[in-house]
Amino acid sequence: MNHKNLLRVIVLLIVGCDVVGAQAAKPADKTPDDAAKLANYEAKKKEVEAKNAQIEKQNEAVKKAVTDSNAAFVRKDYDEALRILDAAIKADETHPAVVRLHTNRSVIFRVRGVEKYNASIKATDAEVKRVTSRAARHDFHAAVGAALQAETAVLLLGPDAMKSPANLPMLTSAIQAKAYAYQLLVKFDTDAIEHAKSSFTRYISLETNREERAKARVEYSKVLFDSGDILESGVEAEKVLTLDLDASNPDALLQAGIGLGLGGPDSPPKQRGANYLKKFLTVAP
Repeated sequence: MNHKNLLRVIVLLIVGCDVVGAQAAKPADKTPDDAAKLANYEAKKKEVEAKNAQIEKQNEAVKKAVTDSNAAFVRKDYDEALRILDAAIKADETHPAVVRLHTNRSVIFRVRGVEKYNASIKATDAEVKRVTSRAARHDFHAAVGAALQAETAVLLLGPDAMKSPANLPMLTSAIQAKAYAYQLLVKFDTDAIEHAKSSFTRYISLETNREERAKARVEYSKVLFDSGDILESGVEAEKVLTLDLDASNPDALLQAGIGLGLGGPDSPPKQRGANYLKKFLTVAP
């Protein structure tokens, strides 16, 4: 065999080995079980993608509802603001943001009720006074109801909803709305006083913002005063000056001065009350 023929044999042997090696490395055909697993994986992937797309769509719808209702609220179109929120809640009652939507409804009812209540006080016509007063009462009841719905919606998020850092602000806002709504309802229904007291107590324990907590203490002090707990109202207002460290808060100074001055059974509370009233006169606008 000459050198050229020998070289061809060697080349053929090498090429043949490569082909055999390539055939040996070729993966085996997929079994029916493998095909089923792949199909199941693709189906679950599509399901997850569809759910994510739906969640994103729902989130955008909620954001739009909040934005649109806020715009209507600013221009005092309360009916439209409530309609937008009601539609958003009805569209997806299980969405976590439903808590915020119900809370916003409570605020809208409360603000609208205050306007009607003030109008009833200013009205000189007896029929107008009666109608607007009844409408205010209805809105205050609705404000309480919406706040209770918000609180319930938090609980429906799960057993640990009240402990979750993510849900705590929503719960705090819902309890805040409930406290202020009950405070207004007391104007028409004195039986609501105990609900107002418990709501304010709970809200103050949850509120982490110092300014908001101080404001709530002052309002709670007014509720206590209206319920006949004169001394306790002064003690609660005094907490704004001592615990919340807002020593020049005029509202707190006034409430603490009146409550301690009128309700104190002995001289120390009365003297503190007198001191607070003196300071009130120096800081009041």
